[in-house]
Amino acid sequence: MMINPASNDLFNFCHSNYTDWNIEDLTGYVPCSSLFLDFSKAEDMDKKGIVNLFVETLKKAKHNSRLMTELVLVLIFKMMEHYTSSLSDVYSNLIKIITVYL
Repeated sequence: MMINPASNDLFNFCHSNYTDWNIEDLTGYVPCSSLFLDFSKAEDMDKKGIVNLFVETLKKAKHNSRLMTELVLVLIFKMMEHYTSSLSDVYSNLIKIITVYL
């Protein structure tokens, strides 16, 4: 079942404390990777882990448009998930870097 983006459901989804990326429930998009979970695990290593995972994923995604799209989606969702912490700035900066490749 898809969530109406104009409803409060979207706000609640984006700002809830969750570990599983249920993007399929929200948009109907079926993920092609485990990037959301990978970035969740990388957060345990703070900024360094996130940046290292980003660099490695970006190398793979340069020639794979679906993976690149999913990387952008994950970064946006992660930025929203951590909107009250410094991790939001980390994800925001990674989004700025990735726009060079889009």
